[in-house]
Amino acid sequence: LGGELDAQANSIGFTMQTATGDGTTTIDWGNGNHVDFTFGAQNETFTFTAPAKPGVYTMSLKQDSTGSRTATWPASVKWAGGSAPTLTTTATTGYDIISFRYDGTNYYGVASLDFS
Repeated sequence: LGGELDAQANSIGFTMQTATGDGTTTIDWGNGNHVDFTFGAQNETFTFTAPAKPGVYTMSLKQDSTGSRTATWPASVKWAGGSAPTLTTTATTGYDIISFRYDGTNYYGVASLDFS
């Protein structure tokens, strides 16, 4: 089969993965295009398990009750200007959304910050 998918007047949902940080978190993009992540009691280092196909993936990041948590991203994540964004660090309400376009090798990240 080939061609375009037409959902007509219907929406297409995705499985929402959820995770709470423990210092090192592996995100398996093969388990769903969206991750709802809450920081745990420390900063987080992420590892990505690549999906089978290129695509668009999103990750929401919410600060814990302490706040000021930061993220370290895999080397395969590329950012505009070469630098990762500074996340919103407000305790409990700090909320950012990171979108990734995966091309089969690299993840090109774009940040939408400070939804607090």
